[in-house]
Amino acid sequence: MNDMLQVILDTTARIFVNRCTRDVLEGAEKGEWPVSLWDEVGDTGITHALLAEELGGAGLNLADGLAVIRLAGYHAVPLPLSETMLVGKIMAASGLDVPAGTLTLAPWAPGPMLQAERDGQGWRLTGLCKRVPWGGRAARVLARVSADHEEKLVCFDPAGAGVVPGSNLAFEPRDTLRLDGLAAPAHAVIETPEGFDLFSLGALMRTQQLAGAMQRVLDLCTAYAGERVQFGRPIGKFQAIQQQLAVMAGHVAAANAAAEAAADNWLTEKSDFFLAVAKSRAGEAAGQVAAIGHQVHGAMGFTREHSLHYFTRRLWSWRDEFGNESYWQRRLGRQVLALGADQLWPYLVQPSQLAQGDWQ
Repeated sequence: MNDMLQVILDTTARIFVNRCTRDVLEGAEKGEWPVSLWDEVGDTGITHALLAEELGGAGLNLADGLAVIRLAGYHAVPLPLSETMLVGKIMAASGLDVPAGTLTLAPWAPGPMLQAERDGQGWRLTGLCKRVPWGGRAARVLARVSADHEEKLVCFDPAGAGVVPGSNLAFEPRDTLRLDGLAAPAHAVIETPEGFDLFSLGALMRTQQLAGAMQRVLDLCTAYAGERVQFGRPIGKFQAIQQQLAVMAGHVAAANAAAEAAADNWLTEKSDFFLAVAKSRAGEAAGQVAAIGHQVHGAMGFTREHSLHYFTRRLWSWRDEFGNESYWQRRLGRQVLALGADQLWPYLVQPSQLAQGDWQ
């Protein structure tokens, strides 16, 4: 870990510990925007950490930026921090100005994508963007679009779009945006970089958040097992609890290792393979970690008074976003079948190579 990344992680962790309080989390679940938390995160430059230094960022590479996103998952940060960081990076790489405020991306969904029709020097956007994270308050939304009979990307200002509020199980905003001829400037529609997949980028983002949240559940359970006394001794001394914690630790370690491998291999020719492994493994682990977490805490863990639910509800929500484990297992299976029995082992052990044309 380089010195710059360590400074950023230490600073970020300090902000999250001090500002991401129970009151902030409770307020966010009631629809209140955590102004002070967002302002401090923005003032320290964390939202622009992936941008080049000449653009006001820290110049972190994607793998390092994903470590920040994993940390946000560990603290259940009720902000579109990961979306803002990644969309800002894409905008800058495409030559677009990165505005202040929140940025987000629209999940890919079956059915018609947005349609862009030329209107003088600009575009008119029509269609639905469903379950957009914080879509109702974003300064820009990045989405797939059909323009000039080609699939491209569009980065649009959702002001003027119809907003149908929604949320996931963790009460994070997941809004539907209805675009009915929404005006967008000419530069809003950009070419999709070769090798770039917006859906996969979202899955990579959620995988890191899952890994962070699972680590927090493990830490909460370990602490609780050492504090809760039953029959004259801490429950962590009982073999049944130790077994449960060991199983949980195995799932957390595997999910974290897979998430790190997916981040490290994002720009290689094996990126889709490692991502399929990571998202499916993290999805499987999330269910097990959440279940064991509540079992270890007993009745206490099922109350709103305990903080466990902030993380388990996010695990249940994030595991299904940008493809659940079944989706990614099928995608992984198709890749393995395409390789064939004789090529699978060489593929696994040979070093990854940087893919040509991938988004940088």
